[in-house]
Formats: sequence, C-alpha cells, structure tokens
Amino acid sequence: MGGFYGSVQVRTENRAAVLRAAETAATRAGIRCLIGPSLNGWVGVYPEGAGQDHLIGQTIARAFGGDVLQLAVHDDAVLAYWLWHEGELGDAYWSRPGFFNEDDRAEQLQMTGDPQAFGDLLEGREKTMLDLVSRRRIDITFESARLQEFASLLGIHNGVTSYEYLKAGERAGIEQWELFSEVPAEAVAAEQAALRAKRQQIALRKEQLRDNGLLLSDVVEQRLLPRACAANGGMLVAWEGFGRDEARIEFYRAPWGEAEPGEIETGGVVNSLAADPAGRRVAMALGNRVVVWDADDWQPVLELVESDWATLAAISSDGKLLAYASRNGVFVHEIETGKRLTALSAHEATTLAFHPSGQWLMMGSSAIWIARIADTEPWRELYPGGQAPLRAELSEAVKKEMSRVDLDAMEHKWRTAIEASVQKMAAAGQKSEATATLVEKMHQQMDKQLELMRANLAKLKAGQLPAPREGIENVLCAGFTRDGCRLWCGTDRGLHVYDWQAVAASPPNCAMPPPAISHAPLSINAGGQIPAMIYAATESARRGALFFGGYAGQLCELSLQTGQVRELASPPDGGAIVGLVQSADGAAIGVCSRPALGPNGATDDERAVWEIWSCDGLLK
Repeated sequence: MGGFYGSVQVRTENRAAVLRAAETAATRAGIRCLIGPSLNGWVGVYPEGAGQDHLIGQTIARAFGGDVLQLAVHDDAVLAYWLWHEGELGDAYWSRPGFFNEDDRAEQLQMTGDPQAFGDLLEGREKTMLDLVSRRRIDITFESARLQEFASLLGIHNGVTSYEYLKAGERAGIEQWELFSEVPAEAVAAEQAALRAKRQQIALRKEQLRDNGLLLSDVVEQRLLPRACAANGGMLVAWEGFGRDEARIEFYRAPWGEAEPGEIETGGVVNSLAADPAGRRVAMALGNRVVVWDADDWQPVLELVESDWATLAAISSDGKLLAYASRNGVFVHEIETGKRLTALSAHEATTLAFHPSGQWLMMGSSAIWIARIADTEPWRELYPGGQAPLRAELSEAVKKEMSRVDLDAMEHKWRTAIEASVQKMAAAGQKSEATATLVEKMHQQMDKQLELMRANLAKLKAGQLPAPREGIENVLCAGFTRDGCRLWCGTDRGLHVYDWQAVAASPPNCAMPPPAISHAPLSINAGGQIPAMIYAATESARRGALFFGGYAGQLCELSLQTGQVRELASPPDGGAIVGLVQSADGAAIGVCSRPALGPNGATDDERAVWEIWSCDGLLK
C-alpha cells in the first residue's frame, strides 16, 4: 500500500487570514485541518482525509482569494493538483486519467497541467514543470517522489505529508512543527478540555491504586516503547524510540518505585531483549549484532556480528544456549564457546523461544515452526486454528486456465526429454550390469515422478489447489511452560494452550492439534463484538497459570489446571497491553500498554505506558 499525501498551499505571508479561511472550510466540511507556519511565502493547510478532497481547497480559495494550490497523491499511484486564482480555478492536473473510474477518464484527460497558468510562481521554469508533469514519464515509481519535485520547484516546504501522518507523529523532516495550529478552534478546545478531564481521572485512579499497594511504578513516555525482561532480581527496561541511535536502559528492583540508570552500553538499536528464567543472563539483538551479558556484573560474555539485521533473540532455560533470528536465518550458539550448533531457514516471526529441555526451538507468526536443535531436519510448520482456506475465485481461475492443458501431450513431452537424458547418461557409462541396474532404477524413478506430476496437474485441472501455507490464526506471542509440558500461543483470535507432546508428534504442514485450553476474549468496537488479539503472555512464577493481555486492555490470569480466566487489572491509561514480564521471584509483573491501540484508542496518541504491579495484591 502506498502513501496518501495532500495539502492546500496558500501563497501569502498572512497566516492569520489563512487560519480564518481554513476554519471556515473545516467547519463547513465537518473535518479538522492543521495549518503550518509561513515558509518561503507559502502557508500549508493539511485537511483531514489526507487532503484528497479538492473541494476543501476550493472553499479556502474562495474565502481567501490570491493564489491557492492543492496538491494530492493517492496511494503513491496518482498525482493531482488544482490551482485557483482569486477564487477561480485556473488549472488542474491528473497523472493517470481513469485510475478510479472509466467514467472520469474524459474529464481527467483534460487535466494536463499548464505551466503558463502559474505565472510568476515559476519564474521562467515553465519547461521544467512541463517535463515534470508529462504523462509519458516512465521513471516514476512512487508519485510521492514527483510530488516532492513539484513542491521543490515552487519553493513549497512540508509538501509531502498529510493530516493523518502529522497527527500520528510521522514528522521527520517537517519544518517548525511547533508552530502548527489545528482548526476548528472551538472543536479543538472542547476536545482538549475533555482530554484534560480524562487525564485528571486517570491520575486519580493511579493514586488510588498506589495507595492500595497495587500499582508500584508508573512511567508514561511519548514516542518511546519499552522492551523488558527479568534480570538480576529485578527488571531491565530498554526504552526504544523514533530516531534514537541507542536505547535508554533502566533497571527496576523492589520496592519498584524509581528506576536506576542501566549500566549497559548497547551501542545500537534494541530490536529484541531476552533472558533466561532466573534472570542471570540477558541477550539483546542490536542492529546487526547479538550480545549476551552476565547480569551479575553486566560484562558481555558473547558477541556475534550478523551480516543482516538481527530481529529476535532467546536464551535457553539453563542459560547455556543463545538463539537469534535475522533475515538470513535462525541460528543457535553455545554461549560459553560461541560454537554454532545449528542453522535454520529464516521466517518473518513475532516470537522465538527454546523448549525448557533445550532440545527444541520454536518460532511463531503466520504459523508455528518447531525444530530439533541437534537435528538436520528443517522447520516443521504447523497451522494454528487449521490451515487457511483457499479463495474460491483463485481455484476457478486456475481451473479455467488448466482446461486448455493437454495432459497426455505434456506427459509425452516430459517422458521423451527425460528418456533422452537417461540414455545419454547410460551411453556415457560402462556397458556393465551395474550400469544397466542404474538405468533401470532411473526409469523406475522417472515413472514415479511422472505419475506424481500427472496427479498434481490433474488436481489443478479440477481446480484442487494445495491449501495456502499459513494458519487461520496469526501468532502474536508464544512460549512454553517451565515444566515443558505445554506450549501456549496468543493469536489474533485468542489464547490457546497445547499439549507439547501432541505438538512435537505432529507431521509437518498440518493443523496444530486441538488445544487443551482455549480462551477467546471479546472486544467491542464500532463493528460490534470481535475476538480480541492477545499480544503478550507469560507464565506465573508461583502459580500454575498464565498472565495475558492484548487488544481488550485487561490483564488476566488463565489457570492451566481448570482453564478458568479472571480479570486482574485494567491499566488506567487504557489501550492494548503489548508486553508482559514477571520478576523472577513472582512478586511483581511489568505491563507495557499502548493507549493508541485497543477499542477506544486514538491514532494520534503517541504514548507508551510502563507499569509495575504487585502480583500479591492482584491475586488476593
């Protein structure tokens, strides 16, 4: 999916007049607009809806007068502009007529762009603009690049962005963001007042939770995300954020109030953070490096340099093995010696974990992949919730295409080609009994392969395509219970707990066995009740249970004996729970939540919340 960019650029130094015109347009359309500062003689207006509706520009042009230019890119596939002089449309351009609807082609063909209409705005650069908007250009891959060229030609700053991107915090390269305003002012003021009242209620709720000994620590950060693990009797947190070359490392220990500065120099972006269950060793995937530390003195004991980005890391239960994933593959090393024990193919995964025995490795995403560490067999691929169904239209399309295939003629062609190869090899060998035996085996193998190929093609001809290699459910988090008897995974449809022996005995490329326990929490949004995604889970260090949380925003406990679920807490700031880590002694649990996610999340809320809760208090 490409980008959506749009703005209304007003040629003036009078920003106050643009604010009034934009407020009129926004109120009339029932939308919001951001207004930038005056830069190089232009004031940018960024309407809600990615600036795609040119009627907003028309309203601003009629209210303001002067020169007004609306620029828009749709899905990085179409570039358009409209130019008004004193409220009247003087020129328009559309790069791909009929892109949305053939009925619009005739009108859009007339929108060719006229450099003469820009007058002194181009200052003699008409030829450059004519080349820029030519529909014959074959070098345009993304229209956002052409939008940037066009904005630069006219001296427009902050041209390749939109209301939604700006509100979501995507402001890299945006000039003087601190001077932007939002209209309609009355609606914005009312929203801000409601937000202040809500945050006062949240602060009061947190104070009550602290007084009751439940909430032990609370940190709210803008545009930073905490990655955490249990380490050295406490919790290690790496605050990773936009544009940061190195994470901020903090350490929490009982009584869990204030953080201590971490004593680790990462020297890179923390993509993944992991520890053994006792918290004695910590591993980090840091850009193209993977480093393991002893948590007692924070001295590195192993550092591996990867030729590609290292994305995930895991440490075995006994602290002796490191596993990490990159786009090149998945690798297991002895920590003490650095010796590589195995290498497996790469998968885009959300989770990586050792079985407590240290004999198996597991990854999860569109499937669950398991592999023996000491074996040479590839990943065994299993599908949570069963295998995703094949789309009926795809089956019909293949069936229609294969109806033109003559299987007998195709088999004859294959058999002739293979027979020629067999005879060529036989002629090159010695005329002996061994050669004759080899030729006979090759004929038998040829017959078997041709039989299989014909059977597969016959299935395709009947529209029987193989099922897609992905599960009905997507795995968002996964792991093993400490006794190694269960594998659990949180998916986009709930939380499932499987008998590990049944999983390990499953053949490759099949559905996961039926779960021993399943829980599918519901979340209510505009579309009604939907299954809530489970983003995070961890086993209780003291009880036979899993703590889990996700889109619904509640921290819950699932009993591994009875399957019963109870809600323990809801982070006061709301949003989805995206990370959980329990201290090694089981006394406290760290919860990371994102207010922007969840049923009532606001996309422009850039906060991440890190809280530590008392397990004893929650489990009373």
